[in-house]
Amino acid sequence: MFFKIKGDSDLFSAINQKNKKAAVPFNLDQKGFFLVEILLVVVILSVSLTLIVQSLFSNLRVMKYNREFSQALLLLENKMGEAMVSESLGSLFDNNFMKSKEEAYQYAVEEKVISDDKGSTLKKVKMDISWHSGKRNNVIALVTYFFVDKKK
Repeated sequence: MFFKIKGDSDLFSAINQKNKKAAVPFNLDQKGFFLVEILLVVVILSVSLTLIVQSLFSNLRVMKYNREFSQALLLLENKMGEAMVSESLGSLFDNNFMKSKEEAYQYAVEEKVISDDKGSTLKKVKMDISWHSGKRNNVIALVTYFFVDKKK
């Protein structure tokens, strides 16, 4: 709600006219100004959408790698668990044991005798799983020690 004071309306209208002219440094009647605004908006939107799409695709690549890594780690832990439960470590080197249901993963096993006493043997077993993902070859290595009692 505005109150009008007698005689001041001419003063306020003169001030408003000066402010309007001072606030706009260019002529709005110029042809092509609207086109420039639209082009600027299109450029800003296209750049921002491109960045968003790129970040989505990079997130998809990371999610795929994490899925493959988790699957490889679970397969390797299962194979190591089977080796620990089996009575002979010779099953580690059996061809059937090392074949993966998923052909994308390859296994490798190394066994090294650490100490060999009269009644027992301590062995170091290293099991690797490798797979190819994109341009990279990935490897996970799992090392454990087996204590084999010869008395049994």
